[in-house]
Amino acid sequence: MNKFGLIDFISSENDVAKLEAKKAVEMVIDAVIKILGHGNTIKLVEFGKFSTKRMTPRKSNNPSTGKMMVIPVYNKVIFKAGKKLREACNEEFKRFKNDR
Repeated sequence: MNKFGLIDFISSENDVAKLEAKKAVEMVIDAVIKILGHGNTIKLVEFGKFSTKRMTPRKSNNPSTGKMMVIPVYNKVIFKAGKKLREACNEEFKRFKNDR
């Protein structure tokens, strides 16, 4: 599902206009980007935890040329799903699998 599919889903499941759903989705995405960009962590109880990890520079082979290259410092985004999210996804998968 892409962003527009998510907006449609939120709109239909919550009986709100698509424009309102779009604004809500965009506000959440913008907030997550800004918070993680400042090096902070987002903990949503039972849903999960968003954080970043500073990756140090390292040497690697360029797969297309075989030459050595340096991968610069970057922030890696990490998401760890919470227990309720994991359980809900597994239950939904079981229901989907049984409906087939």
